[in-house]
Formats: sequence, C-alpha cells, structure tokens
Amino acid sequence: MSQFESEELLDNYLAKIEAIFPASDILEQQITRSFIRDYYTDSNFAYKLFHSKEGSVHMALNGDGRYDADGYYGQARAAKELIEAKGAACRVLELGCGKGFNSIFLAGEKPDSTFDAIDLTPEFLNEAKNKSNHLPNVAFRLGDFHELPFEDNTYDVVFGVETVCHASDFDRVFREVYRVLKPGGQFLLFDGYRQPGFSRLDARLIKAARLVEITMAVEDSPEIDKLLEMTTKIGFETLVCEDISQDILPNLIKFEHLALRFFKRKWLAKLIFRLFPPHLVKNSVAGLLMPITIRENAQGYYKLVFRK
Repeated sequence: MSQFESEELLDNYLAKIEAIFPASDILEQQITRSFIRDYYTDSNFAYKLFHSKEGSVHMALNGDGRYDADGYYGQARAAKELIEAKGAACRVLELGCGKGFNSIFLAGEKPDSTFDAIDLTPEFLNEAKNKSNHLPNVAFRLGDFHELPFEDNTYDVVFGVETVCHASDFDRVFREVYRVLKPGGQFLLFDGYRQPGFSRLDARLIKAARLVEITMAVEDSPEIDKLLEMTTKIGFETLVCEDISQDILPNLIKFEHLALRFFKRKWLAKLIFRLFPPHLVKNSVAGLLMPITIRENAQGYYKLVFRK
C-alpha cells in the first residue's frame, strides 16, 4: 500500500521538474522583499495571458467543483459582507492589493466607504491607479505590511488575499494589523498555510510543498494551528477558520494542465527557461505540484476572520 495516494504521480512530477530545474537550487533560494517584487513583476505577463484578463492575481473560489472566472470575485464578496455587516460607511485597508482587483470592485460596490490599498510592486500599483481613476473613494500607495504607514485605530476592516503568506515576520504583520484596526474591527484573510503535522509527512510531500512555497515567493509558511496560537497571543479573537481548499482545486487543476504542457518536451522547456524571466517560468513548478500538496493535506487554503 502506498504511503499516500498520489505517491507515483508525485514521483513522476518531481522527476519532470528535476530535469529542468534542479530542486536543490530552488530550495536554496532566499525569499527577500526584492525577490517577491521581482516574482510578481516577472509573472505579470503570465497572469494576464493564462490567469485573469481582469487583473486578479489570486485563486478563483469555485465551490461547485467547476472552474469559473467569476470565482475570482469570491474573496472580495466576502470582504463586502463584512463591510455591510458594520451597517455604516467604513474605512477599509487591503494588504498586498496587486493590480487593485479587489479594492476597485469593492469601491464600486460600496461608494460610501473609503478604501486604502498597499502593495510592494510599482508596476501593479500603476495599473491599479489607472483602472481606478474614476473612483474617488479608493487610494493606492506603495507600502509594506510589516510597517503600515497608518495611524492607530484607523480601520473598520482590514483584508488580504494571498498576501500575508509572503511575510518574513508573521507576528509583526499581525501586530501591525491589530494596531491599525479600530476596537471591534475585523481582519479577513484568504491564504495558504501548511496543515497541522506537516513535519511528520512523507519527505517527498514536504519537498513538494517547499518547492510550491519558494516558486510562489513564500519564505516559510507556518502551520495553520501555530498561526492561530500566535494571533490569540496578540489579542485577536478568531471568528472564522475555514479550510476551503476544495474551492480552489478547479483553478489548480487548470494550472496543472498548463504546467504539463510546459514539461511535455524537455528541450523546449529548457529553451523557454533560458529565454524568459526565471520567476515566470518557475511558476510551472507550483502549477504542477500544488494540486497534489492540497489533496494530500500538506497545504491548505483558508478563510480566516479575526476581531480586535
């Protein structure tokens, strides 16, 4: 009996990767702020071509098991529900806004609320500003969520979609969010984390998960239970902790099919790797492996809501 259901498939995929990108080289890479910025800048072409022409740089939520691009609005709609539950005009902050997909949608849906959004990537911020020039209630600025450029007790809602996973110091980021939230304010987070017991998994699954993390510019993802312990110590109350990994699988399967096309011919894959930005091409590693790491419970995709 196999140690895990996808053992043979994972071995096959790891061999495909090793033929193009030595895994040891990937695993030795250090994730810095400039690495993260370069990752998104280099990958922008692929996001537009293969992912979302509307500017989403996150996973679609498709709870019915079938990929639909409307699912890219799932996270923003969850943020909208929190805003509406406040029952009044809100001040809202988005962490790691990318090209502004979520904040632009929300600013249009909630014209009485005001939205600030920060990101590390100037190219993305310029695109967000150009797309939002008709919306007076949203502002985009360069910023780092490890050191938020805002006053204490400013925001009713803070949210982040697949962004805090890039943190180099999770404790510091959550303390910064706690600081800028008003008392009773809520922090909505959609992100991927390691599942409990990660270190006890088969070594190949751990290796696959680390390859996914690094090729997606994630330094060292915590296990979800350890993350919740940290936020409790800071003072947050956890209102929602929901594993919604199944909702992103249709999007992941789409990426897997694209990655298999890349790895089909080794000579062509090596040529593409030489001709295109490395971060762009190495997205194929995460595309190939992440459906397995999710199904085998090495990594999970979570909806989290915290209250100050």
